Amino acid sequence: MREEIEEAVNRLKKSKAPGVDNISAKEMQAAGNSGTEILLSMCRKIWEEEKFIQMWKKSIIIPLQKKDTVNCDNYRGVSSLPHCEKVMASAILQRIRQRSEEILSEAQEGFRPGCSTIDQLFTLRRLTEMYIEYGKYLYVCYIDFQKAFDSV
Repeated sequence: MREEIEEAVNRLKKSKAPGVDNISAKEMQAAGNSGTEILLSMCRKIWEEEKFIQMWKKSIIIPLQKKDTVNCDNYRGVSSLPHCEKVMASAILQRIRQRSEEILSEAQEGFRPGCSTIDQLFTLRRLTEMYIEYGKYLYVCYIDFQKAFDSV
């Protein structure tokens, strides 16, 4: 877990605002080995007890305007989380990604780093051509994720 924590601390963006704990990314990175040891012991305790520190669950939500200033729907909330929580979340995410890569099939391409849905589009096109050729019906369902996510 030490390597995961060290990597996550090094990946923190120095320009990001601190969360409710008021600890900046620069301070965490400047803390060196002693800071890493403290954070590591906290993360190990969280991992073993499966309980997050209460302060890490709190965030500062800042409303940001998207485009149109007149429409109230054009605001989105940006949460300023504690950097310690970001480090722990990053370590958990790396473990989830590692495990996901082991169990997901090669056909599952969407939302995976280094993967593209182009192969699935090619397969769909070939299926469509084959179904037309044999006079069969092909049912396809498209889902528009643009409304659910800010950047799709």
